[in-house]
Amino acid sequence: MRFIIMRAITCLVVIGLAVRTVLYNPSDPNNIFAYMLMVVAVLAFVLPLLIQKIIRRVLANRRTRK
Repeated sequence: MRFIIMRAITCLVVIGLAVRTVLYNPSDPNNIFAYMLMVVAVLAFVLPLLIQKIIRRVLANRRTRK
């Protein structure tokens, strides 16, 4: 549980920095990198949770089948 909270805080900090970069200079052509950073931060938080859930479901199905 502590690991999820740490990942969530890190994700929010990265997203906050990217949003600050975009809002600080909205006409900068390098803002695409800030948007990509936001997407990567969200994926880094969500994908491990989804993978863990899928693995648990598959293992539970294998146990019930035998």
